[in-house]
Amino acid sequence: MKILKLIRSRVLGIGVAGVMGLSSLAAPFSALAADAGENVSENEASEAGLPEEGSEETKEDTIEDTKEDKKEDTKEEAGEETEGSSEEATVSGNEAEEDTEEEDEDVSENDGELPIDTCFPGEPGFPSEPAVPDEPETPVTPPAPAAYTGITIDGELSDWDAVPKNSAAGMIQEAAVIQDGDYVYIYLKDDGNECAAWSGPKNNGKFSFVSDLGYTTTFQLNNNPASVSGVDGAFCAYKFSWDNPGFGEWEVAVPVSALPVNMGSYSFGFYQGDRFVEGITDDRYHVVDPDNGDEDENKPFDGIVYDGLYGDWKNYPHTLIHYATSGTEERVVDGEGALYVDGSTLYGHCITIMNRHLNNEGGNEMLEGVVLRINGRDDMLFEFRFATVDGAGNINWHPQLEYLSEGTYEYIISDVNGWGNAANIEELKNQGVDKDGYYGRILVTVDSVTDECEWWLDLPLLAERFGLDETDIKTIEVKYEQIGDRWLETAGASSGAVAGIMLSLSAVGAVLVLRKKKGERGQCTI
Repeated sequence: MKILKLIRSRVLGIGVAGVMGLSSLAAPFSALAADAGENVSENEASEAGLPEEGSEETKEDTIEDTKEDKKEDTKEEAGEETEGSSEEATVSGNEAEEDTEEEDEDVSENDGELPIDTCFPGEPGFPSEPAVPDEPETPVTPPAPAAYTGITIDGELSDWDAVPKNSAAGMIQEAAVIQDGDYVYIYLKDDGNECAAWSGPKNNGKFSFVSDLGYTTTFQLNNNPASVSGVDGAFCAYKFSWDNPGFGEWEVAVPVSALPVNMGSYSFGFYQGDRFVEGITDDRYHVVDPDNGDEDENKPFDGIVYDGLYGDWKNYPHTLIHYATSGTEERVVDGEGALYVDGSTLYGHCITIMNRHLNNEGGNEMLEGVVLRINGRDDMLFEFRFATVDGAGNINWHPQLEYLSEGTYEYIISDVNGWGNAANIEELKNQGVDKDGYYGRILVTVDSVTDECEWWLDLPLLAERFGLDETDIKTIEVKYEQIGDRWLETAGASSGAVAGIMLSLSAVGAVLVLRKKKGERGQCTI
């Protein structure tokens, strides 16, 4: 309805403007009549008290007269031209008046605001558009984690997306390890230019696996071209990224058969340096029950039998022994050793696969420079002296101790500070500690790939040698000076002559404590 009113008011305005245009045509004729003497001169008007021409009063009267003249002229002309439509004009006039009244009412109702049909967008009183509700936000679904589908050594690293990465150290930014089937796969991100090949404590690219038993397997990365050495059957690939800053990525495959002996887990990192990945699971390992006839070699440790077979040492914790440190030119460790106490007997074990020992010493590394220390005191050193005994019990105090042929050899253990004059074993046993003393025995096996030994000592006799009671022995350490400058350590207890053992496996960040009581075997407390 209001839109219709607006249209009518605009039409009426156009009509009135047309009529006013006709009245303007009559204005020249009125001006001619004024020139003919119908108007009063300025002097006469002044004398008659009329306002002067050009004054404000004269201007107002002129405007009013002009309006009256226009109205009269409009009425006359409109009457002549629209005599037949007077009724329609009357109706239109009435409607216009009604519209004006309604507009006045609208203004009153709107408390002085302009009616909507006279407002335009942006002006006061113009109604705003209805609010449009916000579109609901579409939830962002995070990408699904990558699924592990296996590793292929090809220099394309997308198959590593599903394997968690660990921060590393030195020139190695990240590292990851996963054991899958016949291989252990290793991922390394370095600073670029194959620099992993000269990373590590001695800048020689040496890396290692260390088992939960302390055994170690090493390998070396090489550059130009990228390759891996030290483990038969290992291979690798390298990819360099030109991002800023640039970096390189290695992926390495090592056969699981090369992993160190373990009880279900191992770690990876620099050889004798930072460990990048801990607690890697060896899924080949399982605890077996020997009572069920299971001959699996991963049976739990159940004590030591002195027999030269060495298998019972396999699942017992060992410690790395070395001189060469991580800077060794060889790709294997110098050696590994362990000590074990059962009642009043101390057992020892040592093994090496280093070519220098195998080729140049032939067992001598196990038979020369073996020293024992009690309670950490240098005035309580016991240096092993080795002699052989033939079938008749006769003692040879100067047997061959180096360049042995492949085979297993047995020696008796005496004190290097003894007299060495006992003719046979029975005489030696009766001499006591004041002369030579018969303290124990050692078995040494030499072959083309391994030199290995195990031995035992009588702890009460050892305590007597230093004028101690068995309970006075708190620690015993042993060093193989031909293999490394590292003391293997035991810890004693007051209940007996070394009733316990502690091996500090710093390489894997663990301490294993074994407690043995006299007469018990295989009891292990961790």
